[in-house]
Amino acid sequence: MLSRLLSLIVACTLLSACIVETEVFLSDPIKSTVDERLLGSWLPASPDGGTPGGHVIVSRDKKHPGNLLTLTLKDKDPDREPGIMQAWTTTLGNRTYLNLKAEQDDGQIVVAYRFAGADKLEVAQMDPKAFAALVDAKKVAGTVSKSYGSSAVTLTDTRENIIALLTAPGNQILLPFDNVKLTVRLTKIKSN
Repeated sequence: MLSRLLSLIVACTLLSACIVETEVFLSDPIKSTVDERLLGSWLPASPDGGTPGGHVIVSRDKKHPGNLLTLTLKDKDPDREPGIMQAWTTTLGNRTYLNLKAEQDDGQIVVAYRFAGADKLEVAQMDPKAFAALVDAKKVAGTVSKSYGSSAVTLTDTRENIIALLTAPGNQILLPFDNVKLTVRLTKIKSN
């Protein structure tokens, strides 16, 4: 489920086998505040310039509307069940992150996001190759499983160590906005 959801978020099915999951989030969800600019429906640009595979609806979480968001990921195929994720924001330095937890499994990921105008959003996935190298070098605790030339990484380190790694000078490359394979650009199609 998480790989399908992530593939829609990043609008690239090739990434579904090479993601970075984490056992901890960057912040406590109940201490988070909603970034109002995220609310609405978003259409991801297709990496090949074709028709996008679906869209993302961002709304306030019904149980915790001041702190959490619900992401509903609708596939282009109307017969497919929409994916649901709970999300909340974390700001570290000059970067903002979304902590994402799939509703129907234990998968959880962290992505960086930024706005490129009032109705343009960019979401960057953690770079699996960079994190696999960090895990292999024992700079962050985690596991790496390799399959078909791709790496799936699960970070098992503490929140404090992951934050220290993400905020270290020069480590913006771990969530690269300029890498088209790891970043999706979305356009708001309507507000909620």
